[in-house]
Amino acid sequence: MVLFITTADPSAFKSITATGQGMRRVYDRRTDSSSTMNAYLFKVEWRDGLTSEIQVNPEFGDSAAQVESQKYAVIVGRIPTCLRKDVKAITIHSKSEGISINAYIKNALERQLKMSY
Repeated sequence: MVLFITTADPSAFKSITATGQGMRRVYDRRTDSSSTMNAYLFKVEWRDGLTSEIQVNPEFGDSAAQVESQKYAVIVGRIPTCLRKDVKAITIHSKSEGISINAYIKNALERQLKMSY
């Protein structure tokens, strides 16, 4: 059986707060490489008590970064808690094929989960 997440599903998104800009090393699927960027940063709080950071590429500009971070926070909030519990950072690039979700496993191993939406 295959289950799909749709726009009809509820979202655990609770709130989002802009926290300024900061240097972050991120993966960019468009170039298939990692780079450091001065990302727009947002703290997301989920209704289940979890938190994540959204990192928006500065190519968006401030106001567009706010719009995109809110949009993807609602979308990622539709992912069940058991799959979202290790999501620490969500990276958004312009003109990309979806977003990148960086999940850090508790046993100190790191994995990167890519989600296209």
